[in-house]
Amino acid sequence: TQSSLGPYEARPKSIDLKDLVKMHGHPCDGLITAACGIRLGLDRLYPDGVIDRTDTTCITNNSPCYGDVAAYLTGGRIRFGTQKIDPAMCNEFILHRLSTNQAVKVSLRESVFPAQVAELEKKLKSGVFSSEEMERCQQLQWAYATGLINRPLEQSFVVEDLDGFVWTPDPYLHRGPRGDIINKNRRP
Repeated sequence: TQSSLGPYEARPKSIDLKDLVKMHGHPCDGLITAACGIRLGLDRLYPDGVIDRTDTTCITNNSPCYGDVAAYLTGGRIRFGTQKIDPAMCNEFILHRLSTNQAVKVSLRESVFPAQVAELEKKLKSGVFSSEEMERCQQLQWAYATGLINRPLEQSFVVEDLDGFVWTPDPYLHRGPRGDIINKNRRP
């Protein structure tokens, strides 16, 4: 929209990886995974290429990387009932277009995430690791992330339609209405 109470902007805005890094705080393999997977899902929901962030909801796991990227790309927000966190989810995202009730689940193919990265990440999370292991993990994460963005996304992700999907916001005590969308379809 043009402002907090204005109509849709006449021209769509572009978002790139640099924007996501600035918002999230650092570049990482989680940011790249989320950006690539969510992009593929949004392409399915918005085949004309223009994504309406006021019309999209999302569900991710509890990863800060996945949640931040999903919120930024979809416009989903917990406080407005349009973003949900499901700790049971793995490397997957559910995206839902409110106006059409179309929903998709985007999943990273099982063989794509390197087992060695998973092992090293587990070790780093345990707190017992060497500086060499940390450096090796970072190198492998970047090799994985670089591979994702340098091949067709369909080789890394599966997108499936979720027929009959029903969006139900999670309970949130302070959920409120979005003021920035009340006039989105009005023209001055």
